[in-house]
Amino acid sequence: MEDKRIQKTKKKLRDTFIQMLQTKSFDQITVTELCEAAKMSRITFYAHYNDKYDLLEALMQQMLEAAQADFENLQKENNPKRDSQQTYNNILDSILNLFSSYKDLLRQASQQRNPYLYYSFYQRIYRMVERRIEEARAHNQLAPQLASRKFSSFICTGLWAYINECNHEHNDLEQIRRE
Repeated sequence: MEDKRIQKTKKKLRDTFIQMLQTKSFDQITVTELCEAAKMSRITFYAHYNDKYDLLEALMQQMLEAAQADFENLQKENNPKRDSQQTYNNILDSILNLFSSYKDLLRQASQQRNPYLYYSFYQRIYRMVERRIEEARAHNQLAPQLASRKFSSFICTGLWAYINECNHEHNDLEQIRRE
């Protein structure tokens, strides 16, 4: 486990990075500006990350680990028999919970405003969903009529667009979940 000071420093850099994305695109953010906004030296930044891409990678990894753990917990809690319908619901719920937990970052991940951020996130979620569908299919728990790649793409793209539209309308998480 990392030292608490290191955890605090990394959290400050991540939080500042997310805050900066509210007003600047990923491409416009520089390490120098990030360090100034976080009130840290570049030496401190580079002690933890190679560049802003490495910072984003670490943030994405943290998000995916949280989504993975959430999915596993949902499966244990409400799907011990691995019912296919509930597995789909748990996949969607874990993605929705991820978006809710990281909404300040993920709201900035659009193809127009931040294509690198969007593509990075989409690819990771896509691979995670595809892996889950393949695992379930191998255990005869899911049998989508589409190939796993197509089905994963459909789930991720459709859900992402839907969540973004709901956010533009300022729908709350429970309303999105019900719908």
